[in-house]
Amino acid sequence: MWYRIVRLFKSGGNAYLFYSNPFRYFLGALLLLLIPYAIYIFWGSIFVLILAGFGIYFLFKLIRSAFKKAPIS
Repeated sequence: MWYRIVRLFKSGGNAYLFYSNPFRYFLGALLLLLIPYAIYIFWGSIFVLILAGFGIYFLFKLIRSAFKKAPIS
């Protein structure tokens, strides 16, 4: 019973927000939909940067060990 009353007030509030300023309503909904993608891109880029750092470190170690083992001529 109380859930239905709360839901009725929520839908009334949403209708008021939509008709008072529909651009802001759609912009807010769009931003709510874009937040997970922004988080995914942020953490994905952090992960790629970490992997690139490990790759550069191991390549540096490989090249340095190759120069140490090379004969001096």
